[in-house]
Amino acid sequence: MLTAIDAAGEFRDRIDDRVEFEELGIRRTRYAALALLRLIRRARPRVLFSTLTRVNMLLLGLRCVLPERPRIVIRQPTMPARDLTNLRPRWIYRLLYPRLLGAADVIVSQSAVMTTSLRRHVRPGLARVVTIGNPAPDADWAALRSLPSPFEAGTNFLCVGRLSAEKGQDVLLDAFALALQRLSAIRLTFVGQGPLADPLKAQAERLGIADRVSFAGFCPDPGVYLAHADALVLPSRWEGFPNALLEAISAGIPVVATECDGVSAEIVQPGINGYLVPTEDPAAMAEAMLRVLGLRSQGAEPIRQTIDRFRSERIMAAYREVLLGLAAP
Repeated sequence: MLTAIDAAGEFRDRIDDRVEFEELGIRRTRYAALALLRLIRRARPRVLFSTLTRVNMLLLGLRCVLPERPRIVIRQPTMPARDLTNLRPRWIYRLLYPRLLGAADVIVSQSAVMTTSLRRHVRPGLARVVTIGNPAPDADWAALRSLPSPFEAGTNFLCVGRLSAEKGQDVLLDAFALALQRLSAIRLTFVGQGPLADPLKAQAERLGIADRVSFAGFCPDPGVYLAHADALVLPSRWEGFPNALLEAISAGIPVVATECDGVSAEIVQPGINGYLVPTEDPAAMAEAMLRVLGLRSQGAEPIRQTIDRFRSERIMAAYREVLLGLAAP
């Protein structure tokens, strides 16, 4: 059974009809306790799997009153240090989350650096911590490349993600303006929407590069953009796990990524599938954007091979081992 606190969103129609789906219809997680408890008492699952910090806390807090004490697996979505700093009210998270995590049977960490952060900042007690990354997409890239390109002619850089402060698109615009001074045929496209859409468009105007920058808005499946792009840039200030990097490398295009929290370094192999740059450094990013275009000459396959460990069948096998192992009588 798949359960959503609130199913309003762009991906609701992607749930397979064969999956039993339950929507609690509650806007705020803090008000979901009774509805979630009623559902668990009715469904009586052997294993509960949660992927969002606030829902993780809620389930772990309810554990002592859950019927038949199901096993609980939580997936840590972001760096714990970021959660403890950014989530509000901060004092509640700092007080409760480190204590509640120890009540989980298994904590799924998305990267080695996240596992280290968990042990340093949260100390998960008796909970078993396993490292399982996110899967690379199984897209038919040849078919996507056969579709009309969404880009104008030229060398096209792509940035995929929510237009928000943590994603660092403002730094990318500064970097692109610098790169454009050295290579006039380049273009930049943002795929995504968010609260900084208008400020970013205004920044492009101030920099005098608005005619070379496109804002495509939200796209539920950016595959056609990835299939036709020359390179992807991830300028994030922080990330839990940079899925956009896996998507781009799976498409066979090289990447430029910031060293956000160290997680990008587990995916990017400098000089092979891309380059890493410091956060908040437009000059370094611009230089890497120009250099990364040279990696296209090796072809797509050497780039794709660098993420074999993230193939979906391997990631799904790791999850099956955890979840089915706990579900066994």
